[in-house]
Amino acid sequence: FYFESKKNMERFSNQRKLLEEVKNLGVRYIKLWKWYNVKRVNFVDEGLEDLNKIDPRDDIEIWLKKNSRILFKKIEYWYSFFEDQNIKIHLNAHEVGSSNIIRQIALTKLDGCSIGKLRSVPRKIQGDWFGYYPNNSFFVWGKDSAEGMAKTENYFENLIISGYPYSNNKDLQKKELELIKNRFKKKNVKFTLLLIDSVHEKNDNYRSQVIPSKVMLRFYEYFFDWLYSDKDIGIIIKSKYSDNLYSIPKIKNLLTKAKQTERCHVVATYGTESKFYSPIADFSIGISVDMPTGLIQTAISGSRAIIYDYTNLKNKEKNLYSWGENKIIFGNLNELIDNLKSFKEKNNFDQDLGDWSKKISVIDSFCDNRGGERIGKYIRDVQKSFDEGLSSRESLKNANKNYAHKWGENQIVKQGI
Repeated sequence: FYFESKKNMERFSNQRKLLEEVKNLGVRYIKLWKWYNVKRVNFVDEGLEDLNKIDPRDDIEIWLKKNSRILFKKIEYWYSFFEDQNIKIHLNAHEVGSSNIIRQIALTKLDGCSIGKLRSVPRKIQGDWFGYYPNNSFFVWGKDSAEGMAKTENYFENLIISGYPYSNNKDLQKKELELIKNRFKKKNVKFTLLLIDSVHEKNDNYRSQVIPSKVMLRFYEYFFDWLYSDKDIGIIIKSKYSDNLYSIPKIKNLLTKAKQTERCHVVATYGTESKFYSPIADFSIGISVDMPTGLIQTAISGSRAIIYDYTNLKNKEKNLYSWGENKIIFGNLNELIDNLKSFKEKNNFDQDLGDWSKKISVIDSFCDNRGGERIGKYIRDVQKSFDEGLSSRESLKNANKNYAHKWGENQIVKQGI
């Protein structure tokens, strides 16, 4: 296990506590800023030699030559590190970036491999997410995400369905959940909503287009109006991250007023998944420019979940709309809230509003909380083959064969070996 930087090391936990947990697991760790064993690599030297022969003709070629040199030196670094530590299987938490590609090149030259797993629900857009997840084997949750990842046209030798792989540690936020429940109980809250937001911006640049900040503000205003007018209502806010929430224009005063009711709780813990809070909510509602991953996670965990589809994904999510329009996905925020109010007044929990149960197997093919276990067994099979002296290609082929035998050939969507 390696840490790339001190900042990443302390992202979710303080350093001392983290290292104690790693030590208790019996895992060896390395701080990259304290590792110096970079060596000369033949193919890198040859590449640099060829590069030096190129005479740039303009500013673009000068830039290209300069950055190509940097690329070669980064490949040399990771090649040296993987070779020095005898790393044959690499798992990377990052979804995208040139560093992923650089590490994949180094691994390939060492006859190693990388294995990845889905973090965010993909959009079903041809050629989308270009450059994401350059892995030899990549695991998705179900047929729905397999379809989305196949459309990206990214590099995968093997695309495999594992089911949802992230463990459900019920004790992780137990203290906070009890605090929320007790506070809401004192205020006689009878109907609790979990609001899950996403990244927002003014969209005044060409870098990305996300939910407009003014739309995010309106999303919260609508639910706060309901909070003020109905004392039965309690709201839990799970933002993408705290700065994301508080950077919404005019939101601070609205949050202060909402908190004063003692029926509004803002999750302050960074890195906590939305699904940990959904068991104490009657409904989870998510907003995003694409499929809201945090909201989908609550649906997988069995909670009633509704998407506010501001961006109108009807042409891309045809299957979802065919059975879930105005049930689990709404394009109109007023209609969404009106349906929630009607549900609350009628107290009709037999109603299919927010109910994913009949279709959730398309999202999570196994629905058994064993996705991580399947991926772990696959990795052990690859490692065993490496230990027996087999090549990367042969090791992955054996792991695929074992996986198909155990879980079904239909769970391997793509096999390039």
